Amino acid sequence: MNLLKLLDRPITFHRCFVDITGSINAALMLSNAVYWTNKLPEERDGWFHKSRDEWMAETGLTIREQETARERLAELLLIETRRRQN
Repeated sequence: MNLLKLLDRPITFHRCFVDITGSINAALMLSNAVYWTNKLPEERDGWFHKSRDEWMAETGLTIREQETARERLAELLLIETRRRQN
């Protein structure tokens, strides 16, 4: 198997977030959240929507890994989450 043919875009995260969160998955999720927050217009006040499938596509985290990371970030008061009403 040629691994080079399987490569797509790399996933990056801020290493300092591992020390802050104690979790690579939480650090990855926080890095992704910071990235998207910085791309938003100021009037959004940092709020963005991302589905579980979008998180999985962007980070590779399973739904359970996402939930655990999200819980850790919320415990540390680093993120605030809301469920979107349909």
